[in-house]
Amino acid sequence: MNPDPSASRPRPRALAIFVATDRTATIDIPGPDLDQRPPVRTGRTLEDLLSGDDYDLPADTPVVRADLALPEVFEDFLRRGPFEQPELPPGMVKEIVEQARRYDGEPWDTLGALTYVATNVYLQLARHAGIPVQTVAEARSSSQDLS
Repeated sequence: MNPDPSASRPRPRALAIFVATDRTATIDIPGPDLDQRPPVRTGRTLEDLLSGDDYDLPADTPVVRADLALPEVFEDFLRRGPFEQPELPPGMVKEIVEQARRYDGEPWDTLGALTYVATNVYLQLARHAGIPVQTVAEARSSSQDLS
């Protein structure tokens, strides 16, 4: 009997998970070239993603829960807030035609829609905007509470 070759392959490790208002999940995964690693749009719900074994999902992986935010809060953040850019080093902000700089604590709604921020900055700004951010462990626990 031949072993399944996919069983020995390492699973991609998630850097962050973003759950849309329609409850589908998108995952940030590091790639070989940091400038060319688009998020993986899974088309799966968070619950399905957490119960599967396609990705390495450490317990402390952040989960941005747009599905749990007030719709008007998320829409405002999406329309007026910055974009997450995972390839930026932690703590950095980059306006569209400027050099990257260190984030200095500006409110999310003053950065503008043409600003890109590192993942850790995006998570902080989402929290400040009122969008829940959990860890994978918290998301697993809350999804078990619902079953």
